[in-house]
Amino acid sequence: MHELSIVQNVMQIVLENLKEKEYETILEINLKVGEFSGVVSEALQFSFEAIKEDTEFSACSLNIDIIPFLAECQECKKQYNIESEFFLICPSCKSQEYKILSGRELYVDSVEVD
Repeated sequence: MHELSIVQNVMQIVLENLKEKEYETILEINLKVGEFSGVVSEALQFSFEAIKEDTEFSACSLNIDIIPFLAECQECKKQYNIESEFFLICPSCKSQEYKILSGRELYVDSVEVD
């Protein structure tokens, strides 16, 4: 389960970014996770809950915003949701020429502290 190491890295990133700031409690971490990032959001949440106790994150919640897997057809320029990585055909013109617009992201969007 690579989600555990991802959560550990997220925690490290948050602490590094808060190093020079004054805060008492880390309240919330907001993540953006692409549908096609290869990350299982439930496993991220489970991993976070499992390792946050007795750390600076014990009062913190992890919010995960899923970013849809979107493509743009290079023929007709329509944007469409991709339901499967094996089915990348434009639903409008049936072209197989596409550009991935979103869905691979994985980043800390924001952190709320008190």
